[in-house]
Amino acid sequence: MNSQTYDFDLWNSMRQRYASSKMQMLQSGSLKIKDRTMNFVFKKKGNPPPAGYALIIGMHGGGGCPAETNNQQYNNHKALYDAVLPDGTIWLTPRSCED
Repeated sequence: MNSQTYDFDLWNSMRQRYASSKMQMLQSGSLKIKDRTMNFVFKKKGNPPPAGYALIIGMHGGGGCPAETNNQQYNNHKALYDAVLPDGTIWLTPRSCED
């Protein structure tokens, strides 16, 4: 067995082991690590191209202001590019754990 085959087998094994829990996390829109929670939006647009989806990460900024202001800006940012994203993309936009 060569190293490329081993890497592929290892990847498939890990993917099968964690796929269900990671899919639940993506569907929940929330990632929790210790005492921090990061909310996010994860949207697929269109069918996957032959080479796979292109990942677009939208960072909205924020920070150093009240939670109400950050939440308003984040909520605006979540749908900001809906109309212009091409098919074959994944839109991921996280909300900072802090304000």
